[in-house]
Parts: sequence; C-alpha cells; structure tokens
Amino acid sequence: MHNNVACWNWWTAQLRRLAVALTLCHLLFHSSASAATGGGTGAAGDPVVALKEYLSTEPSITRISFVEIPLASKRAPNRTYVAAYCPDGYYLRELKPGDDYLQPISLSNRMHSALFVGKYQDVSWQINGFSVGKSVNPNIGTPDPFAVFSQTAQAILEGTINLGSKHVKPGSFQWNGDEFTARPSAFMHQMQPELVSIRGKVIVRDGRVVEMQNYESGSWLYEYEDSTNRPGWFPAKIKHVGGPHYEIDEIWAVREIQFASPETVVKDLLPETHIVPQIALVTLYSNSTLIGAPKPDDPHVVDVVKREIGSAGQPRGGMGRRVLVTRLVLFGTAGAFLVALTYFTLRRGRPQ
Repeated sequence: MHNNVACWNWWTAQLRRLAVALTLCHLLFHSSASAATGGGTGAAGDPVVALKEYLSTEPSITRISFVEIPLASKRAPNRTYVAAYCPDGYYLRELKPGDDYLQPISLSNRMHSALFVGKYQDVSWQINGFSVGKSVNPNIGTPDPFAVFSQTAQAILEGTINLGSKHVKPGSFQWNGDEFTARPSAFMHQMQPELVSIRGKVIVRDGRVVEMQNYESGSWLYEYEDSTNRPGWFPAKIKHVGGPHYEIDEIWAVREIQFASPETVVKDLLPETHIVPQIALVTLYSNSTLIGAPKPDDPHVVDVVKREIGSAGQPRGGMGRRVLVTRLVLFGTAGAFLVALTYFTLRRGRPQ
C-alpha cells in the first residue's frame, strides 16, 4: 500500500511539472508570435494600450500594404501601395496590376506605375522604369528633384503609419490618459515652422480606440477586422472625416502589416534591392549637384533604353541614340511629375 501511494505521488509530481512546462511553452510561443506581428499587445492584452504603445515608439515595419480610397472626388482612382519603414528610412511603391513587388524589377518583371520612392539615412532615391535617381546628402535650401520627391512620398506613408495624420512625427506620441501631445513631422514643419507641439485625444469604446482627434489636422475613425495579416489592435480601415457635416472623405484600407527588427528592414531601403543592377540607368546628385547621368552614346544605355521603350509599345526603328535616351528621360520624368503633383496637392489641400 505504501509503495502504491509513493508511486501515485511520484506520477502526480511529474504531471505537475509537465503542466508547468506546457504552460511556459504556450506563453513563449504567443510572446514570440506577438513580437513578430507587432511587438506585443499591451498590458494584459489590452488593444488600447497596444495601440498607444505603437504610436509612442517609432516602428520598424518590414511590409505594409494599403489602399487609398478617395471619396471626396469621384474621378480620383483608388491607389494601392506597398511600403517599409524604420527610423533609418523607408520606401513607398504604388502597385499596378502585373507588378510583382516580391521580385526585383527586371526585363521580365517590369514596374507598371510611376511612383517608387525611398530613403536610407542621407540617400534619397526614385525608380521609374529602368531609371534610378539617387540624391546623396541634399542641400536643404535647394534640394534636387529626387530629394523633393522623397520628402513627399514620406508624408504619404507617415499618414498611414500614424493611423491618420501626416503632420505628426511617427513614434512621438506622449500620453496623459486618452489625451496626447506629439512632435510635428518634417512635412508639417515646412508649412508651420513655428509649431512645436500637436495635441489631441482618442475616443475609446468597447475596449478599442474608435477615433483619433488631432486638434491641428482633423479626425479619423477606425474599424477593425479579424485577420492574420494584422495585429488585432491595428485598424483595418482608417477613415478621415471633415467638413461642416463631419463626413468621411477618404479611407485607407490596411491589407497587411508586418513588424521586424530595424536590421531586417534596412536591407529593403536602398534601390539596389529592388532592381537588377545590369539594367539600372543611374542619375546621381550629391549636395544637390548633378554628378552623373546616363550617356546618350553609351551602347549599354542605348540597349537598355530600346528594351524599355519597346516594352511601352514604342517603335524601335529609325531613332537615333540621343532620341532614345531623351525618351527614357521623359519616361523617368513622368514619375517626377506624378509625385510633384501629389506634393502640391498635399500643400494646398485640407490639413491631414
């Protein structure tokens, strides 16, 4: 009998140890999963705490894809973007049907939009077709075109990262309950250099943040959907409201967001990652001074230009080398005009 009791106690102790081990494994697994999808879910899994923590720390996002849906203008098309972001820089690319953004641009994998812009530390860049423009350490007083385009695209992306306002520097939110103060973004500083702080608050309902009110920029409503492509606390839809009737005039639908360490994100922040180097025709600015550009008489340049123009359905015969390269420059400039147009629209349009 004594042996039976001892045996029973031994097995009970082993089962307890096994239960503790399984519990620890469960916690470790979910902790790792949370870190991979958004750095945790806040205290005790609170979605409100998680969202506030996200806005208080500059994020490292290895991929975010979203759709911009303008409602104020019936003629404005929806635009789909993919991007990455970390404290060292970002990239933003508009996607069109047929774009495979997971593979570098090549002769067999061409880009179909005119907006592909990025920045890494003091290097700003743009890709359009097979043209690559790079700006190193631009002069702030007289920035070159690629530096200007980079600043504009960054403002577009930061609006989504901030869950609304492109006027706030990501990661600068400081909380006092549901009220916040934040630092202005570089974009906001250009428009209001005297502004040193931005104030606002969030509205919480049923355990989630359902609205953000930015006293300088307007209000945004949030909707949530269950998805494995986003943390549960991250809104699936961000809706800007404004005007005298407090109407929704624009929506950002976030399809996917993946978080990673800055070291992982950095590898995607230079153009060399996104285009096969053999076809890249590079224009380089340094300190806002043109350093180098494709030469019209270079046989390699002419060959690449022919391939690019041929892909656009343009005739190949009967064109001199300088005409070919001139057309390539025009194709590259088309992207510049698109971004510049966006820039002036943002400057003249309603605050966001």
